[in-house]
Amino acid sequence: MVWSPFGRFAVGIAEVEWLRTAGQGLSGRLYYPAPSEVKAAAAPPASWLRPWTWRRPFQGVPWLWDVQYARGLGKFLFFRLHGFGYDVLKQMLVALNTTLGKAQRMDMVPGAPLAPDAPQQLPLVIFSHGLGGNRFLYSIICSELASQGYLVLAVEHNDGSASAVRLPGGEWRLYGGLGDEEAQVAKTRVRVREMKAALHLMQALHRGDRVPGVELSDGLDAPSFLRGRVDLRCVAAAGHSYGGATTTALISEDPLFRCGVALDPWWYAVYPESPALDRFQTRTPLLIVGSHDWNVPNAWNQLSCGGERQQKVLAAARQQGEKGQEGGRTGGGAMLLSISGSSHNTFADFLPLFGQKTGWLLERLGLSARLDPVLGIHLSCTALLHFLSLHLPLTPEQRAVQTWEPAKGHSALDAIKARDAADAAGAAPAGGPLSWLFPGRGLMLGLSDFLIDLLLPKRGTFRPVSGGGPPPGMDKAKPAANGGAQEPDDVVTGAEAAEAALPSADPASGPHPHAPSEALAPEGNGAAGTAGTAGTAGTAGTAGAAGAAVGAGATTEPAGLAVALSPERRAELRASVNSRYSAAVEAGEVEEMHALLGSEHIFICRTV
Repeated sequence: MVWSPFGRFAVGIAEVEWLRTAGQGLSGRLYYPAPSEVKAAAAPPASWLRPWTWRRPFQGVPWLWDVQYARGLGKFLFFRLHGFGYDVLKQMLVALNTTLGKAQRMDMVPGAPLAPDAPQQLPLVIFSHGLGGNRFLYSIICSELASQGYLVLAVEHNDGSASAVRLPGGEWRLYGGLGDEEAQVAKTRVRVREMKAALHLMQALHRGDRVPGVELSDGLDAPSFLRGRVDLRCVAAAGHSYGGATTTALISEDPLFRCGVALDPWWYAVYPESPALDRFQTRTPLLIVGSHDWNVPNAWNQLSCGGERQQKVLAAARQQGEKGQEGGRTGGGAMLLSISGSSHNTFADFLPLFGQKTGWLLERLGLSARLDPVLGIHLSCTALLHFLSLHLPLTPEQRAVQTWEPAKGHSALDAIKARDAADAAGAAPAGGPLSWLFPGRGLMLGLSDFLIDLLLPKRGTFRPVSGGGPPPGMDKAKPAANGGAQEPDDVVTGAEAAEAALPSADPASGPHPHAPSEALAPEGNGAAGTAGTAGTAGTAGTAGAAGAAVGAGATTEPAGLAVALSPERRAELRASVNSRYSAAVEAGEVEEMHALLGSEHIFICRTV
């Protein structure tokens, strides 16, 4: 299968390597608009709900770039977990990931020329991956941006948090562990420096400088390829999880980034001295797209994202008063958006690409979601594109080439409701042709579940809070095979970090309301705020996790109001998208987001 983006442009890619000094380098992948005629193959227009089609073999490029990434993912999920059972499962996972990753094709063209009809200068987005991620784990989002006329540089961080990173010169470094609290924030400092270095590199390539140690793959000449093509007035940063925290820390201190998008950020990774926790030193608007699961209280009545820190970030980003005014905030404001039913992994490639093929395994590895994965990634891309169009000073030429549009009237809401009803009734998933051997499950699923249960019993729910040492029952770091070196004394293993992305196994996490008339958001604690009231069909759902005071001296404000839009008003708002620029977040953007995504898909939407 080939996944194709929706924009008017084909997507070109090039691997980037920059050996800065001895032992220091920058790696990543460049996504950019390419001529539409170089698309992988001619095909009928894809449905927005299912943007892939069957095509001839070997069309496009494989999703998995190198087998080292499969090995890195295995090391991430089984980091510091030893024993025969874990070794067997790791090798099974590496083999499965390699097979599926090579078979899954992406509609991208390595080394393609820049599209001649693209804007002369391209807005730039620098993307930061999450824990255990890499340069291609967010190919759907990055390629969607490129197909709409953006230039995207996905950085592969060299702080040990990537599942695997290819260093300049060809050396590979696999996942190195999360580390204790001090090590976690130290990684974020490295990540912020790498994001700044990535912008410095793009500035140099725009000038046409021949930067020592810089190479682009597929024979592209680095000094000439992007000469004069980067719009340095329109630079944004985006990232997921660890990368969301990285993005927020970056834009709070570097004014060269005009806009920021944090996808389900893990706030514990923000270093304590960051302006993101006190007062933004910039006027950069911030969009936080937090998952549903990480914005409802877990079994410990806490938000998995870090509720108290999230409130500090919102307070620090608040636009209030004038610059230099005593006690006034000078940030560009922020929007907190949460899509109903979304999980921490809604924003990565796993669910949309492999959710239907290996849903049973993804669920056992903690990579599943209640929301239809294709719908979830589409809603996320729409929110991201809308926010960028509002808060980057795009030229008319740059706006004219963008073809993104909000979700059509059709949605996967009915299918999700049917799935919820089946789950509530205890119905088993449909079986395969040999399901008579394993009623309700099927032979392969039954055997797979049996092996997983036998070799990898499910661990207890992990409490993702900083400090306090490892959870009970965890062994201390064991000597590594090479020279007896000690592996990092992690707070958690990779498997437990993945499990933290799940909704709590405790019922305290509550149901996942996909329609506001059916369920209320659970009441939060002081950090989470108070849940709102469910509206009627067609209005906003609850707006929980927002009622607490947002910082010293800040006033308590309502979590957010239900947004009822008439068909006429919704059509008016949708027709006006991608037509204006705002230097700061405005309260009216809540209504616009409801019009774009549909209120039935919004769990939280508020601005500060």
